[in-house]
Amino acid sequence: MSPSNPPAVLNSGEYHHQTGYSRNQMTGGNLDWANQPSPVKTYPHAEAVPLARNILFPEVSLWELGFGEEQTGHGKISPGNLSAILYLAYGVTASRKSPGGEFFYRSAPSAGALYPAEIYSDLKEMEGIPSGVYHYDSLRHSLTSIRINAPQFEERMESVLYISGIFIRSAWKYRNRAYRYILLDCGHLLENLLLAFDAFSIICTAGLAFNDRWIENRLELDETREGVLAFVRISKSENSAGRNPYRFEIPSSEFKKPIPLRPEITYPMVLGIHRAGYDWSPDIHPPVSMEETIGVSVSRWEKIRISDKTADPLSFSEAVRQRRSRRNFISRSLAHDRFLDLLEIVIRTWRRKNIDEKRWISSICTGFIVNSVEGVSPGFYLLDPVQNAFGPVFGGSDSKKIASICLDQEWLSNASIYILL
Repeated sequence: MSPSNPPAVLNSGEYHHQTGYSRNQMTGGNLDWANQPSPVKTYPHAEAVPLARNILFPEVSLWELGFGEEQTGHGKISPGNLSAILYLAYGVTASRKSPGGEFFYRSAPSAGALYPAEIYSDLKEMEGIPSGVYHYDSLRHSLTSIRINAPQFEERMESVLYISGIFIRSAWKYRNRAYRYILLDCGHLLENLLLAFDAFSIICTAGLAFNDRWIENRLELDETREGVLAFVRISKSENSAGRNPYRFEIPSSEFKKPIPLRPEITYPMVLGIHRAGYDWSPDIHPPVSMEETIGVSVSRWEKIRISDKTADPLSFSEAVRQRRSRRNFISRSLAHDRFLDLLEIVIRTWRRKNIDEKRWISSICTGFIVNSVEGVSPGFYLLDPVQNAFGPVFGGSDSKKIASICLDQEWLSNASIYILL
């Protein structure tokens, strides 16, 4: 079927059910390594604007960003902190040799390490960077000029960043299920951006509802291969002050990818569910309770007691640069205070002041399965961010069964807690 005429996908629920895993219906298949899509988007004939590599990171701890008061915004965007923000959001943090060549870790996690997300920027003129639309090249840590002209957005906005997903990068492995992972990847990247702006005390607002076709045309995207999923508006500030900085040198990276042996395969259902969101409507149904939504009942709700926070020497930028996906859970109970910290981080994410369309948050139900947490009985619980509480649905936990459900990934059986969305 032609990618320009994907099958109709009525809603996200239908896509979710059609792409659900079933042990008796999984076809398997080997990965086509010779034709793996490149994790890097390049513009060979476009002008590159190098970003500063010797940059200043704010001296703010990870816990301060997680539990401190949200910034009122007195920082100002500049070429220097733009360089740092893009690096903290999606920069290359390490590399290693692999059978297929050199592999690069980035500051944001990615399902299967396929990195389908991209960042674009619509910038107003700043020192050394003309007004225009740019693509962020994370490997070369530079901006690639797409078009040079005056940005087209509100006067009170300093700049706008867009997050997109390239469908085939994830579909190469996950096929029609890929859109699930693309959304996860873009969500991780969006959170990195928001934390980075907060670290620099720069006011910004994230949005999920926009005119897809207008933005895709402005960014000169091929809508059959790549779609925009979120944006971040940066507000003006007359004050350039921010947190105390410290200096860091970004290492250089170079990626060499062999030319694929054949044209890429298209997965119409992925394009179909993406286009199903083009014609969004501001009118939505009133929110309903989580219990009513998923058809369960909570026996009692327990208010989350906020634990005392102690100083954590790990800075936000260090946490980003050291982040790795290591599947090495150890068989040890999670401390009760750390458990409460984890729940509070989730709740704070729901309560962010700089995310538009909060009315849609009620469509997400958050639960967790306790396997081994000090002072908490094993079982399935729901988390209510509005009431700042959690409550049990049923008791008991079978970690081996959970690992089996997760396609026999036995390493999961040692996890202390499993969070479900």
